[in-house]
Amino acid sequence: YQYEPLPRNDNIRLLSLLPGESNEDIHCSLSLSFLSEELQQPSCEYEALSYTWGSNERPHRVLIDDLDFPVTANLFAALRGFRLCSQVRTLWVDAICINRDDISERHDQVQKMSHIFRAAKNVLFWPGE
Repeated sequence: YQYEPLPRNDNIRLLSLLPGESNEDIHCSLSLSFLSEELQQPSCEYEALSYTWGSNERPHRVLIDDLDFPVTANLFAALRGFRLCSQVRTLWVDAICINRDDISERHDQVQKMSHIFRAAKNVLFWPGE
């Protein structure tokens, strides 16, 4: 998967977790949202996912815009567990919504994490299976 650069400093990526059954592949897409610190409101509603990372190995794959994206076992389980059967779930997930290979972006986005979590409609927690 190849990230598009964030166009502005006040943008974040949001993950649309597409509906599916627990045994089906996980399909997603990424979109941009504007996050204004002054207004404390995002440009669209989302839920933030908090989870334990566990091992750094990424043995599982999800499909983002039909392209493979490697994820950890615990994140894969969380996405499978929180996926809805009949509607899209919009999430902010650090390991997917932040381009970890872009040091500048990673630094800027990590600095915003408290604001990202405060602006979320809900915070979902996945301690592991």
